[in-house]
Amino acid sequence: MDLPRFLIIFCAEYLFFLVFLILPFFWFKGRRLWVFKTVVALAIVFSIVGVTKHYLYTPRPFVGGNIIPLIKHESDGAFPSNHTALAVALAVSTFFINKKLGAIFFVLALIIGFARVLTGVHYGVDILGGTLVGLIVTPLVHRVDDYFIKKY
Repeated sequence: MDLPRFLIIFCAEYLFFLVFLILPFFWFKGRRLWVFKTVVALAIVFSIVGVTKHYLYTPRPFVGGNIIPLIKHESDGAFPSNHTALAVALAVSTFFINKKLGAIFFVLALIIGFARVLTGVHYGVDILGGTLVGLIVTPLVHRVDDYFIKKY
């Protein structure tokens, strides 16, 4: 396998999991409240994406097309991209405690999304949809959590 193809597949499938190693890192660094808020945001983003995929089903590029995906994937709904939504949510959450690291994670989230388009499992609009879900939901979760933490 050539290097560009390897990098695309790595970014589409495995980079996603590597960025989430920040959660145990910050847990053990004493940022447990931040980890809790982030996990809540990720759960809500995951749920919203799941419901959206169910009710706004759009076929993946390899379904019914002449595209052979570079990675194995279910032929479930493509919109919005779950990988991108979760990676963006993690980036936004990280931005709240470390702007530089959050910006790096946002770039990584976009690389993940772009790689998923290149592998043939998403369209660009799926990546945009996932990005918007992560960008909108995560700050709301952090604000609501802050409200309840201060109130109680």
